[in-house]
Order: sequence, then C-alpha cells, then structure tokens
Amino acid sequence: MIRFNVFFTRAGRAAAGLLLFLCILTSPLVASAARDLLPQQKQEITQSGEVKLQPLDQENWKQPQSFFKWIAMACGWKVPDDSLGREGWYLNPRIEPKVPGVSVFPPDTAMFYIVYEIPPLDAPMQMNADWFVTNEQDQPVGKPVGNDAQYLDMNEAYGYFELRKPDQGWSPGSYLVKIYVSSPGQQRHALSVAGTMRFKINTSQEAARTGERCRSAGPQADYAG
Repeated sequence: MIRFNVFFTRAGRAAAGLLLFLCILTSPLVASAARDLLPQQKQEITQSGEVKLQPLDQENWKQPQSFFKWIAMACGWKVPDDSLGREGWYLNPRIEPKVPGVSVFPPDTAMFYIVYEIPPLDAPMQMNADWFVTNEQDQPVGKPVGNDAQYLDMNEAYGYFELRKPDQGWSPGSYLVKIYVSSPGQQRHALSVAGTMRFKINTSQEAARTGERCRSAGPQADYAG
C-alpha cells in the first residue's frame, strides 16, 4: 500500500509537471515567441514584384474562370431581347458580347470591350482594368496607357470595360490588361488581380479582319442586338 502511494505520488508529480510545462508553452507570451522563431513570409501587396498573374482563356471564353462566370474580349456588347412578355420588362438585365474572342485590332480602332458575367453579389464591388504595353519578354512596362472602372451594386452580375484609343493613338505592339476585383474605395494591389488578358495592335490581315467584323456587327453598344 505504501509502495502504491509512493508510485502514485511520483506519477502525480510527473503529471503535474507535464501540465505546468504545457501551460507555460501555450501561454500567449511563449506562443508569440514561438511564432517569432518561424521565418517571416513576405506578402506582395503592391503592383510590382514576383506575383504570378493568372492569364484568362480568351478563345474558350464560355466557361467559368477566376472570378468570372465568363469573360470575353469583344467588338462591343448588346442587351438581348429577354422580356417577360411585355416590352421593356426583363427577367434579368444582362448583356452579351458582340464578336467575342477577338484580340488583334487595327491601329484605327477607336474602342473595344471586355465583357463579363460574375456571380450575383451580396455586397457592392468595384472592377478595374489597366492596360500596359509589353516588352519582348511579354512583361508590362511603365505606367498604364489606359484604364477603366465599373461599380457594381448588389445583385448585379454583368459588366464591361471600355478600352479606348489613347489620345496620341495606338502604338503598334502587344498589350497586357490587368483586371482587378476589390471593394469600393479599396486600394488596388497585385493580390487583387483577378486575371489578365492580352491584345495586339498592328496592320496584319487578322487585324483587318477584326476591323471588318466589328463594323459588320453594328453599333458597339446597343440594346437592339
């Protein structure tokens, strides 16, 4: 009986010691110190740096990708006739791209579009797009040559960006578009880039065909289709 009490006392002391050690180890001060011992992870929060951007599929655009249910570079957009039996009454205000999938334009192009659909919002959202000239390594250089923004209210699901010809005209070459998704008023940074798209400005036959297709599609933005 005495030996049992001695064993129990030693075991109890060991258990109490282990419990005390765990309490000290998990205390806020020690836990904080333990976290400080881990290597710090750098998080990119600016528009420069090694952040891998997600290219969006511009040919197979009828599919969900990134934040979008679909997104397409196009000559224009239209609102389809989608009424509920009465003219002007619409099931859901929506838009569709005109001539989607184009990405090579002639230098005299005044404007083209990026048209998209997103999941319905439960809070307001701001969409931004910046486009840059790219170098031989397909990397953006300098400041954006153009930008556009759109504010989407709750339950809105469709939108578009207008890519307008710069005041000095389009410079032949390749361009990269960065598309940002953020809350209204939030500063844009590299981690808010939802995806990228590319386009070219030149005098190739493909660009000439794009110009003809855009002209044949009628007004760039209309409600008649």
